[in-house]
Amino acid sequence: TGFKKKLTLFYSNKTKADICFFEDLENLQSEMDSLRIINTLTRDKPEGWNEKEGHETGRLGIEMFQKYISGFERTKFILCGPPGLVAAMVGILKEFSIPINRIKTESWGN
Repeated sequence: TGFKKKLTLFYSNKTKADICFFEDLENLQSEMDSLRIINTLTRDKPEGWNEKEGHETGRLGIEMFQKYISGFERTKFILCGPPGLVAAMVGILKEFSIPINRIKTESWGN
């Protein structure tokens, strides 16, 4: 028995060095069939980074969500991060007619 729902974690950082628990998360993903982690870097592109599934560069957005989430329109979203990031993601999801009752948010920082 394990976690039954599919969970995709989009984890955005400026550089690879900024990714907390990178190896632990990679190991957890290999142990859990229901978990997929998409690491995206906004200011760094280490050599070979984009060659591995789930390693992206650039900011989070609809194109990246659609690339990794089938049934995007029926997905529940949990957004966590600085207020500006959370607000921007909520705005993008609303533009694509994701109902607000399928968007949960938590902000931290300034």
